[in-house]
Amino acid sequence: MSLSEVRHQGAALRRIQQALSRDRVPHAYLFHGPEGVGKETLAKGLAQLLLCDHPRERELAGDDAAEVGLQRVREGCGRCEDCRLVAAETHPDFHVVYRQLFRDHPDPEVRKRKGLALVIDVVRDFVIRKAGLTPFRGRAKVFVIRGADEMLPPSQNALLKTLEEPEGTTFIILLVSAVDRLLPTTLSRCQLVRFSGLPERFIRDKLHELRREL
Repeated sequence: MSLSEVRHQGAALRRIQQALSRDRVPHAYLFHGPEGVGKETLAKGLAQLLLCDHPRERELAGDDAAEVGLQRVREGCGRCEDCRLVAAETHPDFHVVYRQLFRDHPDPEVRKRKGLALVIDVVRDFVIRKAGLTPFRGRAKVFVIRGADEMLPPSQNALLKTLEEPEGTTFIILLVSAVDRLLPTTLSRCQLVRFSGLPERFIRDKLHELRREL
């Protein structure tokens, strides 16, 4: 898992790299676009870089360099313990949050609910509370909120202060496919990064790799 693995999202990758080169990575990103186009892959790659002990630069090949508009990209080394833990989603400072986490909530009353939305109890316990803790490994904390457009207004309102003024080196990345479901107050606190649909030929080639008979 690395930033350079994200394909056909040159504008999104370029924007992230420009923020990294200026050492001005915002504390709250909102990645929006269709499902399955690389939003979560890029989010995890960015988390790996932010938590990596030995970041590196990788040179891009001709077509990729032309699409991104850069010759090199910064990314995690992929070999240190932090990178390996992020890839396995077991890093103590890397948190993937999604609506089904209600099943792991400490309150049994929350666990009884159907979990049809990303409820305020999940946001408070798995994002806000943990964002206020000191990083276990001392570098940063990164939260990736999958399906952030499934947050109801109370959940979004509860998250506003954390988005605007997170504790220490805390980074929050919201992944959404329907940006219009988010409140203006939520949008105003995030840097929006748009992801486009993937080229048809790329999708056809990937499908053929999986199923040769197609």
